[in-house]
Amino acid sequence: MQEIEVKIIEVNKPALLAKLAELGAEKHFEGELYAIFWDTKDSYFREKKQALRLRKEGEEVVLTFKSPISLEAAKIMEELEVKVSNFEVMRNILMALGYQNVKSTRKIREEYILQGTKIVFDQYLDELGYIPLFIEIEAADLESLYKVVYLLGYTEDDCKNWNTYDIADYYKYR
Repeated sequence: MQEIEVKIIEVNKPALLAKLAELGAEKHFEGELYAIFWDTKDSYFREKKQALRLRKEGEEVVLTFKSPISLEAAKIMEELEVKVSNFEVMRNILMALGYQNVKSTRKIREEYILQGTKIVFDQYLDELGYIPLFIEIEAADLESLYKVVYLLGYTEDDCKNWNTYDIADYYKYR
Protein backbone atom coordinates (compact mmCIF):
# COMPACT_ATOMS: atom_id res chain seq x y z
CA MET A 1 0.00 0.00 0.00
CA GLN A 2 1.17 3.54 -0.66
CA GLU A 3 1.25 6.19 2.03
CA ILE A 4 1.00 9.74 0.62
CA GLU A 5 1.47 12.47 3.20
CA VAL A 6 2.78 15.91 4.05
CA LYS A 7 3.47 17.70 7.31
CA ILE A 8 2.54 21.30 8.03
CA ILE A 9 4.42 22.88 10.91
CA GLU A 10 3.65 25.69 13.35
CA VAL A 11 -0.12 25.41 13.12
CA ASN A 12 -2.89 27.10 15.09
CA LYS A 13 -4.76 24.15 16.57
CA PRO A 14 -7.90 25.98 17.80
CA ALA A 15 -8.37 27.62 14.38
CA LEU A 16 -7.82 24.31 12.59
CA LEU A 17 -10.23 22.46 14.88
CA ALA A 18 -12.87 25.10 14.12
CA LYS A 19 -12.20 24.72 10.39
CA LEU A 20 -12.41 20.92 10.61
CA ALA A 21 -15.74 21.18 12.44
CA GLU A 22 -17.03 23.65 9.84
CA LEU A 23 -16.01 21.25 7.04
CA GLY A 24 -17.68 18.26 8.74
CA ALA A 25 -14.56 16.28 9.66
CA GLU A 26 -15.08 13.34 12.01
CA LYS A 27 -12.79 12.55 14.92
CA HIS A 28 -11.32 9.08 14.42
CA PHE A 29 -8.71 8.62 17.19
CA GLU A 30 -7.19 10.39 20.15
CA GLY A 31 -4.47 8.92 22.29
CA GLU A 32 -0.82 8.17 22.83
CA LEU A 33 1.40 6.49 20.26
CA TYR A 34 4.56 4.74 21.38
CA ALA A 35 6.96 3.64 18.67
CA ILE A 36 10.31 1.88 18.50
CA PHE A 37 12.31 2.28 15.30
CA TRP A 38 14.70 -0.50 14.34
CA ASP A 39 17.75 -0.72 12.11
CA THR A 40 20.72 -2.90 11.35
CA LYS A 41 24.15 -2.32 12.91
CA ASP A 42 25.29 -0.56 9.74
CA SER A 43 22.20 1.75 9.58
CA TYR A 44 20.97 0.14 6.37
CA PHE A 45 17.37 1.36 6.73
CA ARG A 46 18.26 4.96 7.62
CA GLU A 47 20.70 5.25 4.71
CA LYS A 48 17.96 4.13 2.31
CA LYS A 49 15.37 6.39 4.03
CA GLN A 50 13.46 3.26 5.01
CA ALA A 51 11.88 2.57 8.38
CA LEU A 52 11.04 -0.50 10.42
CA ARG A 53 8.71 0.52 13.22
CA LEU A 54 6.86 -1.27 16.00
CA ARG A 55 4.11 0.99 17.31
CA LYS A 56 1.46 0.82 19.98
CA GLU A 57 -1.57 2.90 18.94
CA GLY A 58 -3.88 2.92 21.93
CA GLU A 59 -4.59 -0.81 22.37
CA GLU A 60 -3.49 -1.76 18.85
CA VAL A 61 0.05 -2.95 18.01
CA VAL A 62 1.33 -2.56 14.44
CA LEU A 63 4.62 -3.55 12.79
CA THR A 64 5.37 -1.34 9.77
CA PHE A 65 8.04 -1.26 7.07
CA LYS A 66 8.27 1.87 4.93
CA SER A 67 10.34 2.46 1.81
CA PRO A 68 10.42 5.69 -0.24
CA ILE A 69 8.81 5.89 -3.66
CA SER A 70 9.00 9.68 -4.13
CA LEU A 71 9.82 12.72 -2.04
CA GLU A 72 8.84 15.34 -4.60
CA ALA A 73 5.24 16.61 -4.36
CA ALA A 74 4.74 14.79 -1.05
CA LYS A 75 6.30 11.99 0.95
CA ILE A 76 5.15 8.88 -0.90
CA MET A 77 6.16 5.63 0.75
CA GLU A 78 5.49 1.98 0.14
CA GLU A 79 3.99 0.96 3.47
CA LEU A 80 3.66 -2.65 4.60
CA GLU A 81 1.81 -3.15 7.88
CA VAL A 82 0.67 -6.03 9.99
CA LYS A 83 -1.19 -6.02 13.31
CA VAL A 84 0.50 -8.08 15.99
CA SER A 85 -1.04 -9.32 19.18
CA ASN A 86 1.77 -8.63 21.64
CA PHE A 87 4.11 -5.61 21.67
CA GLU A 88 6.72 -7.15 24.00
CA VAL A 89 6.90 -10.46 22.14
CA MET A 90 7.32 -8.68 18.78
CA ARG A 91 10.01 -6.45 20.30
CA ASN A 92 11.86 -9.55 21.54
CA ILE A 93 11.57 -11.19 18.11
CA LEU A 94 13.09 -8.12 16.42
CA MET A 95 15.95 -8.09 18.93
CA ALA A 96 16.52 -11.84 18.47
CA LEU A 97 16.74 -11.25 14.70
CA GLY A 98 19.59 -8.81 15.32
CA TYR A 99 17.79 -5.50 14.80
CA GLN A 100 18.76 -2.62 17.04
CA ASN A 101 16.44 -0.15 18.72
CA VAL A 102 17.69 3.13 17.23
CA LYS A 103 14.95 5.43 18.45
CA SER A 104 11.84 5.40 20.60
CA THR A 105 9.15 8.07 20.41
CA ARG A 106 6.00 8.95 22.25
CA LYS A 107 3.44 11.39 20.98
CA ILE A 108 -0.12 12.43 21.51
CA ARG A 109 -2.17 12.13 18.33
CA GLU A 110 -5.59 13.50 17.51
CA GLU A 111 -6.90 12.18 14.19
CA TYR A 112 -9.73 13.40 11.96
CA ILE A 113 -11.15 12.16 8.66
CA LEU A 114 -12.31 14.66 6.04
CA GLN A 115 -13.43 13.49 2.59
CA GLY A 116 -11.52 10.24 3.03
CA THR A 117 -8.33 12.10 3.95
CA LYS A 118 -6.66 11.79 7.35
CA ILE A 119 -5.63 14.93 9.25
CA VAL A 120 -3.66 14.33 12.43
CA PHE A 121 -2.37 16.65 15.10
CA ASP A 122 0.89 15.29 16.52
CA GLN A 123 2.63 16.48 19.66
CA TYR A 124 5.85 14.66 20.54
CA LEU A 125 6.72 13.98 24.16
CA ASP A 126 9.96 13.27 26.04
CA GLU A 127 13.23 13.93 24.18
CA LEU A 128 11.39 15.20 21.08
CA GLY A 129 9.11 17.44 23.15
CA TYR A 130 10.91 20.49 21.77
CA ILE A 131 9.09 19.96 18.45
CA PRO A 132 5.98 22.18 18.33
CA LEU A 133 2.58 20.72 17.47
CA PHE A 134 2.21 20.02 13.75
CA ILE A 135 -0.29 18.37 11.45
CA GLU A 136 0.12 15.52 9.04
CA ILE A 137 -2.24 15.10 6.12
CA GLU A 138 -2.47 11.66 4.49
CA ALA A 139 -4.55 10.77 1.44
CA ALA A 140 -4.96 8.05 -1.18
CA ASP A 141 -3.65 10.33 -3.95
CA LEU A 142 -2.01 13.72 -4.45
CA GLU A 143 -5.18 15.37 -5.77
CA SER A 144 -7.15 14.45 -2.63
CA LEU A 145 -4.25 15.44 -0.39
CA TYR A 146 -3.85 18.92 -1.86
CA LYS A 147 -7.63 19.47 -1.99
CA VAL A 148 -7.69 19.13 1.82
CA VAL A 149 -4.51 21.21 2.19
CA TYR A 150 -6.29 24.06 0.37
CA LEU A 151 -9.57 23.55 2.26
CA LEU A 152 -7.63 24.01 5.51
CA GLY A 153 -6.18 27.30 4.23
CA TYR A 154 -2.69 26.15 3.32
CA THR A 155 -0.74 25.93 0.07
CA GLU A 156 1.78 23.49 -1.39
CA ASP A 157 4.55 25.78 -0.11
CA ASP A 158 3.42 25.08 3.46
CA CYS A 159 3.79 21.32 2.98
CA LYS A 160 6.88 19.38 4.06
CA ASN A 161 7.76 15.88 2.88
CA TRP A 162 9.65 15.25 6.13
CA ASN A 163 10.10 12.17 8.27
CA THR A 164 10.68 12.15 12.03
CA TYR A 165 14.44 12.71 11.64
CA ASP A 166 13.87 15.72 9.35
CA ILE A 167 11.42 17.48 11.65
CA ALA A 168 13.63 16.77 14.68
CA ASP A 169 16.69 18.17 12.92
CA TYR A 170 14.79 21.26 11.74
CA TYR A 171 13.81 22.25 15.28
CA LYS A 172 16.95 21.02 16.99
CA TYR A 173 19.11 23.52 15.09
CA ARG A 174 16.81 26.54 15.19
